[in-house]
Amino acid sequence: TPYNAVLSILVGKDAMFGAIMMLFVSEVLRFVYTCNDEKKKITKVFDCIRFILFGIGMCLFRTNGFYAFILFAICFVLIFIKDWKKVLLRVGVILAVTLLIKGPVMNALDIKQPDIAESLHVPEQQISRIIVNDRDLTDYERTMLENVADLSYVKPFYVPSFADNIKELIRAGHQEVITENKLEYAKLYVTLGLKYPSDYLFAWKDLAENIIYPEGNYDVAIIEGVYNNEIGVSHNGIIGGKVLLKLRELAVKIPNYIPVYGFLFSMGAFTWLFIISFMLILTNKKDRKRIVVLIPAIALILSLLLAIPSAGEFRYATSYILLAPFVLCIFKNINVSSNEENQ
Repeated sequence: TPYNAVLSILVGKDAMFGAIMMLFVSEVLRFVYTCNDEKKKITKVFDCIRFILFGIGMCLFRTNGFYAFILFAICFVLIFIKDWKKVLLRVGVILAVTLLIKGPVMNALDIKQPDIAESLHVPEQQISRIIVNDRDLTDYERTMLENVADLSYVKPFYVPSFADNIKELIRAGHQEVITENKLEYAKLYVTLGLKYPSDYLFAWKDLAENIIYPEGNYDVAIIEGVYNNEIGVSHNGIIGGKVLLKLRELAVKIPNYIPVYGFLFSMGAFTWLFIISFMLILTNKKDRKRIVVLIPAIALILSLLLAIPSAGEFRYATSYILLAPFVLCIFKNINVSSNEENQ
């Protein structure tokens, strides 16, 4: 899969977060397979340390990683309630260190947290859809929205599959008004949704449909070079030539012509891989605990469905696509009830 080659040399938060997720899930898998084994104490300590370190990384590298971990932690505790000491130690330390870093440490170092506009991609698009469709707004509703941004720019800026334009419009306005009046704007969001549910639904669909639909339309493995920067780092390709360029072009286009192979380039296909695997493990009574290995990927998918900023960015699915090999691991040596036991 050519995108793996691209990701292996890509210095960016999506590739790094995907790598951290692989390390974390590998420790979850290790826990599932060996939590009841008789191991040396030093081995148990190192297993626990790795689990905690990679869990902290999951929480800190991306905001949706933190939310995904919270869902994972709840499921982890419930599934392994008999081993509650081992589980709570890991989950408790991860959450404590994460909250310490995201709170007092970052505040002391004057590190800015993501702003409110960054956290509300889907609501921003949904309300913008109402404005673009010229729906009726009461004077109160319009005033509330105008206090945040200039509504005259919504129509020219609105792109159904891309939320960043509206996000920047809000940043150019007064996003602090939302922060200072969260309850009022939450009520406004619900009220508008009840009045115009179809606008909300289609705005969400345009952003999130590629996470579910296997035949999505987006570019894969096209990132190259170095972004413009102020420190003089530039891209100087050593290997070139028409043959190499043609091979690269074919590698990226082949999925459009070969059935099944194209699913390796599909966000939606990997989503269904995890959903189907989740359902299969759920039906197995003896090895149902292995389902916890899939929870981080499922949680990441849910976080994207709730807050994905763009339908055309394959990189947002990197974190859970790289976890796909672990699906094979959970089905290894799985116990299946015999016919006699079923009888």
